[in-house]
Amino acid sequence: MVNNISVIIPTHNRCKYLHETILSLQKQNLPIDEYEIIVVDNASEDNTKQVVEEFINHNSVKIKYIYEPNIGAHYARHRGAKIAKGEILAY
Repeated sequence: MVNNISVIIPTHNRCKYLHETILSLQKQNLPIDEYEIIVVDNASEDNTKQVVEEFINHNSVKIKYIYEPNIGAHYARHRGAKIAKGEILAY
């Protein structure tokens, strides 16, 4: 089944905010098979990858981690859009 919504989170060195962002997205009322979360790590040097992996390993919501080495919101947004499966992209 195609997800209805792909939530794309481009991030650069903001892992302390990322945890709360993902928790908030998981608490919304859409069924889990109707959305996916894509975190695009835009060359972070903090614990962004570890934060996302913790969610991937311990939650049923579909979360994808993508690393984008080119710094810039443009690169991160487009990288997320390329792998998104949703009909609606939300940033």
